[in-house]
Amino acid sequence: MPADQDCEQTTSITALKQRLKGIKSWVSRLANEIETLTAETATAVIVQVKEERLRAHFTKYEECLLQIISVDPSFDMDVTVEQKYMNSLVKIKQLLSNRELSKDEKPVSDPISRLPVNLPPINIPTFTGKYTEYKTFIGIFNAVVHKDKRLEKIQKFYYFQMFLQGEPYNLIKNLPMLESSYDEALKIIDERYNNEFKIKMEHLNLLLDIQPLTKTNAPILRQFVSTIKQQKAALKNLNIDIETCPMTLCVILRKLDALCSREFQLTLDTKEPSLSTLIEFLDKRALALENSTAAMQLTKPPPASSGFNHRGRENNASATALKAIEDPAPGVSCLLCAEHAT
Repeated sequence: MPADQDCEQTTSITALKQRLKGIKSWVSRLANEIETLTAETATAVIVQVKEERLRAHFTKYEECLLQIISVDPSFDMDVTVEQKYMNSLVKIKQLLSNRELSKDEKPVSDPISRLPVNLPPINIPTFTGKYTEYKTFIGIFNAVVHKDKRLEKIQKFYYFQMFLQGEPYNLIKNLPMLESSYDEALKIIDERYNNEFKIKMEHLNLLLDIQPLTKTNAPILRQFVSTIKQQKAALKNLNIDIETCPMTLCVILRKLDALCSREFQLTLDTKEPSLSTLIEFLDKRALALENSTAAMQLTKPPPASSGFNHRGRENNASATALKAIEDPAPGVSCLLCAEHAT
């Protein structure tokens, strides 16, 4: 085996073993949590959610283990993981079969009420920790999940974790899968990212750091205007009105190219223009660029053909005939007088 291939295989096995270790810790932790559940303290929803998470992680554990064994057949498997998994499934079955599982459970005769409630098929954008996206994320989550009275808190907590990624998820990933953890998770994320001053600064930075217009065409100008509109609306929701702010207008004007800036100045009929005036001008300019580009494409002459067309053959034939009249070859009859050329 070549040295490079051997090195890559060693790196792959190392990465798989690290992943296996992480999954094993999740399975062990869930198994320990399930072991501490009792019929007096656990509800059916809690037990079902923990069972789903346990089965999902154990499936990942088996897949990772098979990959390692396929590369390294001598790998020593840890049988305690499977033992914990089986013991946990037995405990779950015992808890769910116990009629005294919880005092607030629905009667067994009502099977519909015992079915888990599924979220509607709405895609909530994943929150990755950007301050400018927190208000939008938490607003959508509250409307779709938090205010849904059909969902238990434990289910809301489960879905809340699903819509977090990166640092936000790491902040709450170690909370136990309990109903009380839902409120605690909301509080942790809100205290971390609901920083109004930081959010305002981020929106202002996005506006101030917008790329200058060095080459004006319709798509670039549309993107330029879209960024201004987005940040203007976001800042207005934060009670910051930049409509008539001279500093903001000055910064944006300096981002325009010389021709665009000069044309805007010529359109002004007031001494104090507003941001809306500039946006309206840029929208009209973008539309004009789009229309002129489309017109140029329609009036553009077709490319020259490399072959001979019908008119080209006619022209060539006329030129040949004219040459024969003016300079006939010796011994060839004249085409007009039918006499032999001398």
